[in-house]
This record gives sequence, C-alpha cells and structure tokens, in this order.
Amino acid sequence: MRRDLRRGHITVPAKYQVDPIPWAGGLDYASLNQGSESFKWWLSCLGFLRVFSNADRLSPDDEAVCVEIIRDWVAHNPQDSPAISRAWDAHAVAYRTDSFLDVAERVEDHEWLDEILREHKVFLAAEENFQGNWNHGVDQSKSLINVAERLGDREAQQLGLARLESAMLSVVDDEGVTIEQAVHYDYFNYQQLKSCVEYLDGHPGSEATVTRLRARIEKMPDFLAHATRPDGTWFEIGDTPIEPAGSIPDTIAEFAATRGASGPRPTENAKTFSAGYIFGRSGWGENRPFETESAYSVRFGPGRLIHGHADNLSIRFVAHGKELIKDGGFHGYTDDENRAWLRSQSAHSTIIASRGRKKSTQNPSEVTYSRVEPDWQSYTITANPFEHTYVYRSIYIEFDPDVLVVWDRLRSRRATPFEQRWIIHPDALLTRDGSVTRGEGAGQFTATQHFAAQQVNVVNSSDAGAPLGATDTHNELAPNGSIQYRLRGRDCGFLTVFQFGSAHPAPITLASERRGLGKQVRSLTGFAKVGSLLLDANLGLVAQP
Repeated sequence: MRRDLRRGHITVPAKYQVDPIPWAGGLDYASLNQGSESFKWWLSCLGFLRVFSNADRLSPDDEAVCVEIIRDWVAHNPQDSPAISRAWDAHAVAYRTDSFLDVAERVEDHEWLDEILREHKVFLAAEENFQGNWNHGVDQSKSLINVAERLGDREAQQLGLARLESAMLSVVDDEGVTIEQAVHYDYFNYQQLKSCVEYLDGHPGSEATVTRLRARIEKMPDFLAHATRPDGTWFEIGDTPIEPAGSIPDTIAEFAATRGASGPRPTENAKTFSAGYIFGRSGWGENRPFETESAYSVRFGPGRLIHGHADNLSIRFVAHGKELIKDGGFHGYTDDENRAWLRSQSAHSTIIASRGRKKSTQNPSEVTYSRVEPDWQSYTITANPFEHTYVYRSIYIEFDPDVLVVWDRLRSRRATPFEQRWIIHPDALLTRDGSVTRGEGAGQFTATQHFAAQQVNVVNSSDAGAPLGATDTHNELAPNGSIQYRLRGRDCGFLTVFQFGSAHPAPITLASERRGLGKQVRSLTGFAKVGSLLLDANLGLVAQP
C-alpha cells in the first residue's frame, strides 16, 4: 500500500470490491460517495496514511503525499456539507484523528495540521458525538486523550480518561463476554481492551480499573474458543463475517483456531455464558479428526444490542464438518434491505411469532433448565418475544450419532401465527415425505416433525424465494435452503427431531401413555445415549435412562 500511495493510488481492501483510487489532483468524491456504507466509513478514517508511520520522520516525497491527500480531504469535507456521507461519523473521526496525529508527529510543518486536529478534538469532546460505552466509545475516548495530550488540553484529556475507563468496564463482563452480541467483536474488543490497558497503565489513578480489566480480559479467550467451529472459523453470530478465528497465543483460543495444532486443549465440551450463549461440541479432536467434530450454538438473553441480530432462541448445528443448520450471517454495513433482512428473525433458525403489525418486544429470555453430560446435553429456554406470548424452547443434543431435538411450547393470550424456521446449508438437497424432510448432498440428515403443523414449506437454495445469506464478500448474498413449520393457535407447539449422518436413520418415535389418574405422558424413544426423552411440561426434554 505504501508503494501504491507513492505511485498515486490508494489501495482498498479486497472485501470492499473497489478499484484502486487515484489521489493525484484530488479524489473523485461524487463517485466514491456511491460506494457502500462500510467502504465510505473505511475511506473516512484515512487509515491508509498510517503506512508511513514506521518512520520517525517522513521523507519530503512521503510528506507531500500526506499533505495533498489531507488538504484535499479537508477542503471537500467540512462538517456542515461533507462530500462523503460518513466523513463525520464519530467513530471514523476517532480513527482519522489518530491518522492525522501520526502524520503531525512526523512532518516539519505541522501547524496547519494542528488546526485540523483542534477541530477534531472539539468534535470528539462534544457529548452529542460520543457514541457510548461500547467499542466505538473506547476508540473515541482514546483518540480524544491522544489529541488532547498533543495539544496540551488537560481538561479534554481528563474527559477522555473518564470516558475510557467507563466504556472499558461496560464493554466486557466478568465471564469475558462483551455486550456487542457478535463473536467477531469479542475478538476485536479483546485486542482493543488489551491495548487500552497497556495504555492506561501509564496514567495515574487508573490502577483499579486496570486490575479489574485484566481479570476480565484473561477470560475472553475462553468464550472465543467455544465460539469457534471445528473448521477453525467462528460461529457467525451477530455481525460476524465468514472468517478464520483469531488465535490468542498460549490460550485455548489458540487450540481452537489452529484446530488442535498448538495451544492448551480445552477441558469442557459444552459451556453456557450468561450474556446469552450456549456452545457445545462432540470433542476437541480426541476421537475424530478435529475438523469433522460436530458442534452447536444456541442464543438466549437480552434483545438485540449494538452488533447483534434478532437471533434469540436461534440454533446452529455443525455435523461432521458442515454447518447444516445455520443463520443468514453478516455481509457488511450496507444500510439497505439486505442488512435489515440478515438482522431479522426471519434470517435465523428460531421461532417467529407475529400478530398483525405489532412488533416483538425486547424482553430477555433465560435458561430455566440445563443438564450437561459428556455425550449429551439438554436445555430449556423461556422467552417472552411478543406481548402476551411465551415460548418455551427445550433442546436435547447427543453425538455419535448426532441428534438434535427441539420442542417448542407456545402460549398466547389470543390465536397467534407461529413459525418454527430452520435455515439450511445451501448445498443440501431437501425433499419432503409427509412429516419427514430429508437432506442429501452436502451432509445427510432427516428432520421429522412429530406434531401436526398446519403448513410445511421446504425450500431448496435453487428455488425461487429461497432465503438469502451472507457470503465471504461485503456486497453479495447467496440463497440458503429452509424448512418452515407453521400453525396458528393459543396453546400449541412443534416437536422436531434432526438426525444427522444418514437420510434413513434408525427411527425415533413419539409415544404416549396414560399413568396414574389418567395423566397422559409423552416421550421420544430410540436414542443411542439415553433410553428415551420425557416431554416434561415444567423442565422440558428430560432424559430417562
């Protein structure tokens, strides 16, 4: 990138799919402003200028490059009428401030740049521009401290320090999970907070904050390890793109990211984090090749926040290396209908409850039953996703053979349309035979609905209207498959059994019998790890050896 800048072009990261930008004689702002929101944010940071920061002083030629680009940018992007719509996005301003600071510290003539930095300092200090106690607020606070120190503004420096400490303590909880609701941002926050702790270490009065944060940061690799799929990529929860998991040396996150090649082996196969995540897996490469282990994730907890999606109760399931049950994913900050779709309930493997035009509430869900055994796990989550409407989602998982059972009990004050939706790997060919849907191709499985749904829709990725999902670019979506069970009622439910590894597995059957005083007892039989599962109205799916 440094060489390209010297030759007159700004190199853009490949994910934005934008050609190199010529800067000599000024940027073509009208054209650039037509780009995606993510690209315009990246451009507004002017972070590409920091490629020159490896030198103590800039050469005359490199200084000329920086001066021309900065002067041109400032001339075309005043606060009241910027040529690039994201130019004064407060987070971009923070990064741009640091870019300008890098240049100001390395050039002979810096007075003109200090004037620009004063404008940025005032902007960052203004309360209305502070974006709050999450990763944006952390970056804004740190940049405010940096620019205030350069300009000798102690009041602004102290404001930045106070904001930074508050934001950092708010971002991550005592289990090492951030409030951002996206695995990618847990890793981003890990790097961000670790850097900030080192930064704060030199500021008097921050000792208590540093001690508390170090204890929390040390736990963050635990979450990231469990949030890593067997192929070494992260579960795409929230605004998490398709990308390799970040390796954190000498932690179990390194073991997960390197697929067992290095780092300490985790000691737990299943773990629940109170921020709203359940993760489990068949193992860590002990009895299967690492990348063919099976794994799952389940979401619960508060409603959507920051980088989260409307994914409460959603389930992902990886069977022998392929994520057969999935979500729509994340494809970038496009601020369009695709982004709205990918964040919606409909793009996730969850329960959708609707009544007219009323919106879902943001009430949190909670785990009300949990049992974790070495080769099987069972959970029940209680949710109130809609006014006067309750969902009790009970889940049972076992491995070798891999089985997922989901029992959704639905209660509402009035008759309500419910849908149990499953987003399916696009390479799976789906066919329906009565209550059984078979998946063949990418990974064989059956999905059996044991209760009578009023409507069943099976959609292959090649069909019209297939649900769209993210790809590894920030601009393109591709269709997934889906299975949708629908009914309308006040007291109803779905009971779905997924069996992975075969399109014709040994049957799991629903039995019903009457016991004392005519009480009806229902159970599922045919499991390898437990004799049967009792459908218990209070606890959910309860194993009966």
